Amino acid sequence: MTSNGGPLNASSFVLDPQHRSALQARILFCPAEERTARELQQLPKEQREQVWADMTGHPETQQYRMTAESPALVQQQVNAMTEEIQSLLSSSTSSSVSTSSSEGEASHPSNDNSNDNSNNSHDATTTLSSISTSSFQAYRLARQRNPEYVEAQKIMFLRAEDFNAKAAAVRMLHFFDTLQSLRLPLGRDIRLSDLDVDDKESLEAGGMQWLPVTDHAGRAIVVTRQANYKYKTHDNMLRAMCYMAQRILKSNENFQRLGIISVSYQVGHKYQGGYDYELTRKVSTLVRALPMRFVAIYLCYSSTPWRRVADLISHLVSPFLRVRLRSVQGT
Repeated sequence: MTSNGGPLNASSFVLDPQHRSALQARILFCPAEERTARELQQLPKEQREQVWADMTGHPETQQYRMTAESPALVQQQVNAMTEEIQSLLSSSTSSSVSTSSSEGEASHPSNDNSNDNSNNSHDATTTLSSISTSSFQAYRLARQRNPEYVEAQKIMFLRAEDFNAKAAAVRMLHFFDTLQSLRLPLGRDIRLSDLDVDDKESLEAGGMQWLPVTDHAGRAIVVTRQANYKYKTHDNMLRAMCYMAQRILKSNENFQRLGIISVSYQVGHKYQGGYDYELTRKVSTLVRALPMRFVAIYLCYSSTPWRRVADLISHLVSPFLRVRLRSVQGT
């Protein structure tokens, strides 16, 4: 949380330390969803502490700091990611997956990083069968149009996956496939002019906002409000989200390193059964493709039926995000 002009220190909250700590404990340590609570209990102590650090942004314990990565580490993992993409192509070919790609595109072998809570990987979407031929084709086309641009994007995907080269390779393939399916450019950044009139209305309606301030750990905050959503088709929202995500990530590299906070603020919005569940599913799929790491998600609502929405979201997101998802009911 921040106020005019700068990030607040932990001691700057309105609540006194005793009440603030009690409120944080109730929200962080007592998730309402039974599945989330169970998965948290099953985590090793070190991973549980990392969840708390990510969610609170504690300056001394947060893993993703605003320090530049070692150039040697970056280059090593970029090379490893390139090899993983090439391995995916080989795996898809040997598995009789039809593809005409000749460079570095294929489906993912079994992910040996099974501890999904140590990185923001794709769950089942890291398997060989999850990557479609269109993903390989989109990646190849992007490289044909601008190989230097594609190469430069790899660092964002590595940061999104905590430098897990396999998961980063899969995410990148899904990303270019998503861009192509949404009719967005493959070999350069998305421009405002790439959005049509309806996309821009979705962007400007206020249903999703990137706050001009950060939390006390320096992380970007994205706020969504269902009552302000405006779109003619789902693609309007998805294209607008892609544009906003790129703007956030390219505005400050520390947002790539530290992660993003998401606040779904539905307080005062009475749920009347008109919730667009299919859009929520598509947004969840998009989040798995974007080179963006969400480290905490807060769903705030006042109307009890929103609990069903919170339950849906908890089932759609990855285990990494599920243990970082909290729903809070109040006024």
